[in-house]
Formats: sequence, structure tokens, C-alpha cells
Amino acid sequence: MEVISSSKNKIVQQLSEIKKNYSALFLEGERLVQEAINFGCTPLMTFVQKDKLEYFSQKIPTLINDKTYILTSSVFEKISDTKTPQGIAVVVDFELKKPFVPQGNFLVVENVQDPGNLGTILRCAKGTDFRDVFLINCVSVFNTKVVRSSMGGLFGTNICQMTSTEEFLEFAKKQHLQLAILTMDGQNIFKITKKPTNIGLVLGNEGNGISNIMRNFAQNKWCVPMKHNLESLNVSVCAGICMFYLDNLA
Repeated sequence: MEVISSSKNKIVQQLSEIKKNYSALFLEGERLVQEAINFGCTPLMTFVQKDKLEYFSQKIPTLINDKTYILTSSVFEKISDTKTPQGIAVVVDFELKKPFVPQGNFLVVENVQDPGNLGTILRCAKGTDFRDVFLINCVSVFNTKVVRSSMGGLFGTNICQMTSTEEFLEFAKKQHLQLAILTMDGQNIFKITKKPTNIGLVLGNEGNGISNIMRNFAQNKWCVPMKHNLESLNVSVCAGICMFYLDNLA
């Protein structure tokens, strides 16, 4: 195992390029790293803070191998994206899917740019079995803030990133996909009493909502009713409400 005491070390520079180019997932923190290991991910690189080596050697012994790099506290702080690093981080491969036919209810996320929102949406999707997700012109799932806020929601989720709504809708037409958008003039989602099947729940941009071409294509319109003249909810909150409700219908 190599001990690294300089942020100019070639390994640290290589990690910086990986994070910059989104060529692999950078996972930080004991819980997130453990989730990746439990799911079967094999770390390409492991970084352990020097004074935490004994702890993690006992806690996650499979991580300590010839791909493990021991970092001094100051260097670990340089690679960390958190204010209080836990002293463990890994780099793992993550495969994005090519366009595929979803199995069961699925999620379509259009133009969501806030990493925290997207990560929360992906965590809710996994928790409600919306395991097939299409991302259209969204912030990258490799963004470290997305990874942290998803808290393992990426693992076991089929994610396809597409560059435009037109590209997705062309695919949707060919595969005869059924979509449901959330809109103020839609049907009260809580009036749906039978669990829908093979429908894509569409979520839109934080400020502008769903695009007009997506709105015109969607076969279903639903809404989350609100009191006191509120017009909308945060997109991740709305996503969670809808997915948990639909998933628990008989």
C-alpha cells in the first residue's frame, strides 16, 4: 500500500481527473462505501486516511489491498467533498444503460439541475421500486453531490441518460410508452385507487416544470392537491409523495 503525503501525487491527480470527467463514481463515507460493497461493487481505487487505517481494516477488511492508498489527513481533506471527512473513499465503475424498455412503472426526469434534488429522487425511486429511470438533460449522476444525496439509490437502479426530450420521445413513440405528467390541471393523484402498471411518471425542471413537447405527448395528467393556495412543491418532495402513494396501491 502506498502512503501519499502530497496533493500533487500522480494518484491524487488521477482521482481529480476521474471526478472532473465523470468517468467513474467517487463514493465517500463509511455508509455509502459499505452499501457499494454490499451491492457487489469492486473498488478500482480505495483511499483511507492514515489515522483511520486500523479502524477500516477491521470494519471493512476486503477494502484493504494493493489498490488501497493511504493518505495523510491533509491530503484526504483535499480529495474530500465533505466538511468533516470520515476517512474512507472509493472509486467504482457505474454503467449507464442504453435506451431500454422499462419493466413496470418507471420514472422520467426532465431537466432537473439541482444535485440534491436528483439524488433524493433516485433514492425515493429505489425505495418505491421505480427501478427504471430515464434522465433527460439532467445534472450527471456522477456528480458527487448527486451520489451523496442518493445514499445508495444508484445501486440496483437502471439509469439511462438522454440528451434531449426529442430523443426520449422518439424512443417513447417507438416503444408505445405511457407517460403521466404532474400538472395543476391534472387528476387528483389520490383519487387513483388502482395501482397503474407500465406508466412513466414524468418530473420537470425546478423552475420551469415540464416542457411543452413532453406535456403534449403525455397521455395522462395528474396533480398533487395542495391547500392554502400553494402552487407547487419541491420536485423531489413531489416525486417522493407520488411514488410512495402509487407503489402502495393494490
